[in-house]
Amino acid sequence: MARGGVESLKSSPIIQLAKAGNLTADFMLAHFAGIFDKTSPLPSGVRRAVRAILTDAAQKMAQMKEAVTERARAEQEAAGNGEPG
Repeated sequence: MARGGVESLKSSPIIQLAKAGNLTADFMLAHFAGIFDKTSPLPSGVRRAVRAILTDAAQKMAQMKEAVTERARAEQEAAGNGEPG
């Protein structure tokens, strides 16, 4: 295995969060403000991991909202095109 492979996996911030029972929305949201305004007491690797998870979740939520809005618009246009004028 590549140098540091197993050791880096064991020390991965995500693994550390999971082992500590902190891989939860409650934990991440409780530390949200401190992580993003750079006042969090968490170790830097854990901060980066939580920031990445929260940023990814926010991006996915924005994509879902956009998809729902577009679908609603398309359905509204389809309903409007089917009505006699």
